[in-house]
Amino acid sequence: MAGVDGRELAFEIHGDDLASLESAFEDGFTTLTEPLAVAFLVERPEFLSVYFLSQVADLIHSEANAHKWMALFGKDTHRRVFFLEDQECLQKARDMWGWESEVVAYDVCFTVEAVADSGAPREANEGGIRGGWEPQSLYIDMEGLFQELQLPPDTRQRKVSDSVFELIVRRPADDDARALRAGVCEEVLGWLNAYTFLSGVALRLRVDGSMSPVCRRLSGWRVGVEHRIAPLPPRDELQRVGGLLASADDATRRALAGLNESLCAPSPMARLMTLWRTVEDVLPRCPSSLLTEKEKKSLKQAIRAALPREKADSVFESACRLGEKRPNEEIAEALVPFAGGVKTEEVARLVGEYWRARGRAAHTLKEAEEVGPAIAFLQAALARFISTQCGLTRDGQPVVPEVWVHR
Repeated sequence: MAGVDGRELAFEIHGDDLASLESAFEDGFTTLTEPLAVAFLVERPEFLSVYFLSQVADLIHSEANAHKWMALFGKDTHRRVFFLEDQECLQKARDMWGWESEVVAYDVCFTVEAVADSGAPREANEGGIRGGWEPQSLYIDMEGLFQELQLPPDTRQRKVSDSVFELIVRRPADDDARALRAGVCEEVLGWLNAYTFLSGVALRLRVDGSMSPVCRRLSGWRVGVEHRIAPLPPRDELQRVGGLLASADDATRRALAGLNESLCAPSPMARLMTLWRTVEDVLPRCPSSLLTEKEKKSLKQAIRAALPREKADSVFESACRLGEKRPNEEIAEALVPFAGGVKTEEVARLVGEYWRARGRAAHTLKEAEEVGPAIAFLQAALARFISTQCGLTRDGQPVVPEVWVHR
């Protein structure tokens, strides 16, 4: 039957044969799956096509094998299928699978795009003005680049396009996979930053340190750059785009821009900063001053008497901004109607945490904090705000696209 790469597969069928099991590795075979109950395979026929087992389907559906387990080994286009009921043989097959599938290392993959400096406007060309400040993709001589660079040890590279490449760093498995990834990320980002310093070319991460397990003998899988068709919203959702934009006021358009920008931001902390800036900008707030109008008048006179006029006005304006509530408390109140039913007290607690994380982020480049929940919460809140502003409601509640519902 047609199998791997369209080539014919050859099957050997065995029963409880411990000697044949033990010799499988010596003969160059590897385990293709953990031992599976035959009854399970009968109930899940899709597994027969996954492992190209249609040729032995009769044996799998045979009553004589209904209570047994199947162990599958492969080498190129050869397959060895064992139908096992002896516990010693079954345990041996499980041990073989466990030994081969043990994770011994991790590949940490970075997908990098070279981008021109966007700090200066581009010059006009002969065909007309091609202005703007946006970054430009650059062609890189990958072969020459990788020959000259001293990359971190055990690093491979692969060209994806003229301006995009992958770096794959392999490290031995560690009990703390998160710490391993953080160490590799710090090492690679240091290399990228040094390259930018020397060349003036920004290297922008598209995929930031995705990890793939490397098993002792199994081929496993690797996570890296992926090309796929972007999912389209339902047709009725797409047809509402025109109406959505037509009914959007200025604040809603800024919210749409901020939501989009948050998805494009290069790091979690950058996403949080973008979302917080958007929330502060678009959500309606009613700040209240601690001072009455009479107190403001008296304070203004006192300050002008003590300070030069140009400095006094600035000090007075700062004093008037002192409110009964702190800014994060005002933002929490503004978020409550768009929090998806989360109680006011919980919104206030969450916003307090995000406020402190945002404050720390303003003074460091470290990405040490877990801000995923904050990002999801603020993105969903902005989506509800946009739907409410555009009249996309049902029974008084905002109707948001499915992608934001479970964030």
